[in-house]
Amino acid sequence: MSTPTPLLHVDRLWAFYDQAPVLRGVHLSVAPGELVAVLGRNGSGRSTLAKAIVGLVRTEGTRAIDDQSLASLDTFEIIRLGVAYVPETRDIFPNLNVMQNLQLGQRPGAPLPGVRRWQIEDVLSLFPVLRSRLDTPGGVLSGGEQQMLALGRGVLGNPRLLIVDEPTEGLAPQLVGQVAGFLRMLRDSGIGIVLMEQKLHMAMGIADRIAVMGGGAMVFDGTPDRFREAHEVQRNWLEV
Repeated sequence: MSTPTPLLHVDRLWAFYDQAPVLRGVHLSVAPGELVAVLGRNGSGRSTLAKAIVGLVRTEGTRAIDDQSLASLDTFEIIRLGVAYVPETRDIFPNLNVMQNLQLGQRPGAPLPGVRRWQIEDVLSLFPVLRSRLDTPGGVLSGGEQQMLALGRGVLGNPRLLIVDEPTEGLAPQLVGQVAGFLRMLRDSGIGIVLMEQKLHMAMGIADRIAVMGGGAMVFDGTPDRFREAHEVQRNWLEV
């Protein structure tokens, strides 16, 4: 039986800032409806991997969506293939209100085949606190509210693949649980997710696969059960 084509395929991927390599031959694959948590210490290369997939840094190697190479595509063209990227900085528009930020995330035209069409009402139902803040400028929202807004804006593009970098950084435990539930729901709806995360407990609770980065390379990739037994990996590459 042939192996299904992954939604995202990254192989022997190098990434550079100026001439300095940051990623060193990374491999990663993500299937539709699969959540892969990428763990690692600060400086391990996780954020650079997220940027590399969407073409925000110079790369060498293979990046593909459904076997379509991303090598020659600009970032906006990669997004049009059904990729959403929520960076650690969230990058909301601080002078626009919540509704305007959400409207800017909406994808024009029909969604890609087999992809759910997300509406603003869906986001407000999932993050009800945003409903009471629709007229509030994004720049005065709390960190948790900004994260909800960034995630909501991302899914309004009707993505097949969501890349989200440190979504729980600085959030209270209750909000961490809410974000985890949101990502789990997206995964269950068929969206492939790459989650860059430091909170081991949160990642283990929702991930189908765990990948660990260290020194710009992938040092582990396996199921959560395999990861629990990989004590040397945890000791050498994570803050546990």
